[in-house]
Amino acid sequence: GEHSSTLGQFNTTLGSFLFFVINGHHYAFEALQKSFEVVPLGELVFTANRISFFIDLFYELFLISLRIGMPILCAMILIQFSLVVIVRTMPKLNIFMIGIPIQICMGMITYVICLPFLVKTVKVLYFEAFSNLLPNLRLFMNP
Repeated sequence: GEHSSTLGQFNTTLGSFLFFVINGHHYAFEALQKSFEVVPLGELVFTANRISFFIDLFYELFLISLRIGMPILCAMILIQFSLVVIVRTMPKLNIFMIGIPIQICMGMITYVICLPFLVKTVKVLYFEAFSNLLPNLRLFMNP
């Protein structure tokens, strides 16, 4: 029941497709099975001294989101800047009639240009996540 943009739905579908293409579902089931071997039920412990792990994890997630969103964000900022220059040089021009279609077109063009790099980045991130899953689970075992 949640509303999302067309590009948001496309990104979700693309991420799901890549997940299945690189056999991520096999890795996920294997990691789930091995997680019970590494950390048996009842032995997972969260303590205050392990909070730095979560801080580092959220820091990495923030950097990943910047790496994925920065090309389109930079392009949109440059387009906004160029539209501001146009408005300042021609104040009588109705910028909404010109600016919104330009932003949509340039955003889509930038997205299409960045899409191959986005696919590569998502693949690398999936492989890193699956390879780091079990070593990170071992951090939370009872000492």
